[in-house]
Amino acid sequence: MPIDDRLVVWDCVKADRDGEILIEVNDAVRETLIASMDREELVDAVESLETDEIAALAPDLPADVVDEVRAGLTNEERAQLRAAMSYRKGRSAP
Repeated sequence: MPIDDRLVVWDCVKADRDGEILIEVNDAVRETLIASMDREELVDAVESLETDEIAALAPDLPADVVDEVRAGLTNEERAQLRAAMSYRKGRSAP
């Protein structure tokens, strides 16, 4: 879908579904959608996700968004996120 059309469709999506959709789309589409969102929208979208899903999106998100989401997690959720992110880094290594 052309980028302009993609952004029109994205604007029609209910905000409470943003995080779910960001997880499901391919990398190029995800980058486009993230670039079209402001910081608050990104934080709201990511906060609705499970820690393993946050870990999957983290490399594509601005660091300040990840930091704010992490700060809002419980100690247990932060530990889960840290473990999931470590696991993903280990898997991406050659």
